[in-house]
Amino acid sequence: MTRALATAIMIALLACLPAGGCGSGGDGDEDGNDDGETAPDVPVDADAPDAPDGPGDPQDTTDVEAEAPPDAPDTVDVPPDDAAGTQLAGWWVWMQEVENGEVILTINHEDMIVKTGPSGWDGCPSGIICTHYGIYKFAFDASGFVHYIHNVNTSSDFQYEGSYTVDGELVAYSFNEHFSCAHPDINDTEVRTGFFIARIVDGNLWVSVSGFGGDPQFFSEPPVDPQRWIVYRPITQEEFETTYMIRLCQAPTDDGCHPDCFPESYGTMG
Repeated sequence: MTRALATAIMIALLACLPAGGCGSGGDGDEDGNDDGETAPDVPVDADAPDAPDGPGDPQDTTDVEAEAPPDAPDTVDVPPDDAAGTQLAGWWVWMQEVENGEVILTINHEDMIVKTGPSGWDGCPSGIICTHYGIYKFAFDASGFVHYIHNVNTSSDFQYEGSYTVDGELVAYSFNEHFSCAHPDINDTEVRTGFFIARIVDGNLWVSVSGFGGDPQFFSEPPVDPQRWIVYRPITQEEFETTYMIRLCQAPTDDGCHPDCFPESYGTMG
């Protein structure tokens, strides 16, 4: 598909949205800094911070037909040390941020519905597609391949691919590809290594983090007694690749983007 035809299709799709049309966002990096111009007519933007400060006002999601998972409790028991991450294989999307046993942010399906600013999520720029807080996802293959994706709330993607090993509850990773479909100038094979604790509790994946916001938020050395966690719930491969996938190549031609930017996806439009 030529870039002109792909752009025409995206414009036709977005013309049906209540907010009407789409705008162009600033080119940026993982920190959301504006580094230059972005190709027009692609509705993602990286001018906003990587992660939200915290929950905002409840949003009107009466137009969303998909059934959301139940709300999570406000407090949780941190999983015991013997809840080792030995069942990582699968696809995961975030659902909670937990600090010192307190849930500080809950992310439901509705929060990951894509809406067009300014009439969608609060603070979403005009003509840009946004989610409430952004999206974090993991895919672990049983053979040792890992794919980690962070979409900021203005939809720009920052992706890491590589390998992982598990020793009890300790996960060691080595990312050897880092790229962005929204910002094709981000595309390198620098090796990034690190660690996190992974615990499977009641079917959900607890991943220890050094902090909230940015990517990756893991550790340069094996962590001891971590107090911050992102909790992920299991999803299907189809949900990983469609329902919660936002990847739109903003290069002038398809050849300018990483091969894993295709097929392009708008996630779940609301």
